[in-house]
Amino acid sequence: MKKVFLLFIVVVSIFIMFACTSSKNNDIDNSIKYTKEFPYLPSYEDEMEVIEFKEGEKGEVDIATYLIKSTSPNEFLARYEELLIANGWKNSFDNKPVSINMEKDDHIAIIITPPIKDETSLKVMIYSK
Repeated sequence: MKKVFLLFIVVVSIFIMFACTSSKNNDIDNSIKYTKEFPYLPSYEDEMEVIEFKEGEKGEVDIATYLIKSTSPNEFLARYEELLIANGWKNSFDNKPVSINMEKDDHIAIIITPPIKDETSLKVMIYSK
């Protein structure tokens, strides 16, 4: 009888351990894709076409220039900010529609949308480390 009782206690304990673990891992969105240039920075809806990438030297920021079609500076910055915040980033400076500065852990990202004449696409510059 003692063996059955001990077995019951062990089984219940194991069940409680698994039942009480955090469900955070189940909430992770595995569909988020990251940029090749900045592996810690989520990609904007798979529409970020790389124009140029310059790697910074020893602790300096890397610079990437992207072309994004069919969006405005306001729309891009607002939607990209939402994506970054959902991924754990914090906005440290909001200067929409020109730029946003984001921080996460030891990373920074300065996202700038300089004005261009072409109405169908948007040039985006990201400074990050």
